[in-house]
Amino acid sequence: MFVFYLLLYRSKGQFRIYSRILLISSSVDLAFTTFMVLLRPQGVVLQGRLYLLYGGSLSHLCQPWFTILAMFSLSTLTLHILIVPLQFVFRFLIVCRNYMLASRHICAILVLLGLITSFEGIWSAIVILHNNSYFEENLHILLTLYSNFSDNVPTFIVVSQNNSASWYHTGFIASIVVTSYVIIIYTATLTLSHLKSARKSMSQHTRHENLTCLLIVQAAIPLFLLFMPLLLLIATATIFPINLPYEFVSILSLTLANIPLANSLSTIFIVPNYRRIALGACLPLQSQPRIIHSSEVANVAAEGCKNIENTPINDL
Repeated sequence: MFVFYLLLYRSKGQFRIYSRILLISSSVDLAFTTFMVLLRPQGVVLQGRLYLLYGGSLSHLCQPWFTILAMFSLSTLTLHILIVPLQFVFRFLIVCRNYMLASRHICAILVLLGLITSFEGIWSAIVILHNNSYFEENLHILLTLYSNFSDNVPTFIVVSQNNSASWYHTGFIASIVVTSYVIIIYTATLTLSHLKSARKSMSQHTRHENLTCLLIVQAAIPLFLLFMPLLLLIATATIFPINLPYEFVSILSLTLANIPLANSLSTIFIVPNYRRIALGACLPLQSQPRIIHSSEVANVAAEGCKNIENTPINDL
C-alpha cells in the first residue's frame, strides 16, 4: 500500500508519466498476494508429482470451483509476466519514438492480456481437474508418506507431466515467457542505446536511467525467483520419479510469495524520490541546527549594550 501512496501522490516531474504503468503492475502484485493469503498453498513432490496443499480460508470450496480459483490465482503471475514487456514498450515509445500510449490504448492492451490470462487459467484448471480425477490413487500416495494427514487431509491438487495435455499447457506457458522476454530484451537494448547516444541532450537522463534500472530489475525478479527454480523442479520431477520433502518445496513457495515484495522494494529503493521518503519515514529524525535570524542578533546586541550602560564603572 505504501507503493500505491508513492505512485499516486509522491511522483514528481516526468515520473508521473510512468506511474500509471507501475500502478498496473502493483495492482497485479496486490491481487496475487491476496490470493496467496486466502489460499496459503504449500507443495510437496511425491513420485514425480507436485502436490499443492491448501490451508487457507477458501480451501473448503467444493470442486471444481476450488481448482478454478487456485489456477486463476496462479494465473496472476502470468499476467504479471505479460505486463512487464508492456512497461518496456511504453518506455521505448516515449524515449525512442517520442510517443506516449493513450489511456484507451493501454486499456485495450490490458483487455487482451486479461483474455490471454483467462484462457491460460481455464486451460490450467482443465489439466489439473484431469490429473485429480485419479483422486484415490493420489490420496493413497499422499497418505503413504504423510500418515499425519490421515485424520485431516488438506485440500490438494496434483500437477503431473505424465499426459500430453500437461505438456501442451507447459509449452503454452513457456511460449508466453519466451515471447515476453524477447520483447523485453529487444526494447531494453534499443532504449539503452538511444539513452547512451542522447546523453548530452537529455536533461532528465539520470531519471531515465533510474527508471530503466527499475524495469530491468522487475523483469529479472520473476526470472530468478520463479522460472529457473520451477523449471528445475519440473524437469527433475518429470525425468526422475523422486520424492522431495515438504521443506524443500516450501523454499520455492516462499520465493514465489516474495515476488510482490521484491517488486515493491525495488520500486521504493531504486527511484531516488521514493527512497528519500522511505528512509525519512524509517530513520529517526536528526536534530536540525537552529537558524538564527538577524532580528534575534539585533535583540541580543541591544540587551548587551543595555547591560554595559547599567554596570557601574568601578565594576568594569
